[in-house]
Amino acid sequence: MNIKATLSIMITTLCMLFPQISNAAKVLEYRFNDPSATRAVDTSGNNLHGAFVGSSIHLEPGRPGHGYAVTLNGVDDFINVGDRPPLDLRRNYTLMGWIKYFGTGERAAELMEKARSYWLNITMETRNPRAGGFFGQCNVPKLRWKQVDGPTAIPDGTWTHLASTYNGRQFRIYVNGRLANTAAVSGAVCVNNEPLIVGALFKRITSRKTLSWE
Repeated sequence: MNIKATLSIMITTLCMLFPQISNAAKVLEYRFNDPSATRAVDTSGNNLHGAFVGSSIHLEPGRPGHGYAVTLNGVDDFINVGDRPPLDLRRNYTLMGWIKYFGTGERAAELMEKARSYWLNITMETRNPRAGGFFGQCNVPKLRWKQVDGPTAIPDGTWTHLASTYNGRQFRIYVNGRLANTAAVSGAVCVNNEPLIVGALFKRITSRKTLSWE
């Protein structure tokens, strides 16, 4: 493994809010507690288990005291959650995960993405965190694509918590629990039959990075 081309991520929850975070109903949660696991086991109760896809996925120790991380090579490895009704996150939702990043700057690093619906990633150009989605007139997606970036680059080799929220009026991105940026957005998030993918952009998964999710 080339450590200078590694992206290591821990995802804790993917959830919908009703409407306060203290009352959040989890839609999906991967913790990777079992080092012998052969799939991503959803502990939210919704049974949205993710299939390990690729040639070299394996688990290794993650954050100290917080279990394991699943490592993806960034070329042909990813977690395919598929398309299920609970993943249609219309207006009130939060995406969040832990990431340990060693980026090469070759392309955006996708934490999670449901194509033409919503995503959370690290940009190629600036290495800043970015949250985005498609809202409103879903038959004209290029006109409804909205995003919000964090103001600073994600540091190499440091565990960082990233989150994004949408409440039907504002799109927010958080870094280590602190509000980093806000954008005014309206309308429901677009719904489609694309799969939710962890660790790669589904339509372009030939990255030269290595990804590790915990």
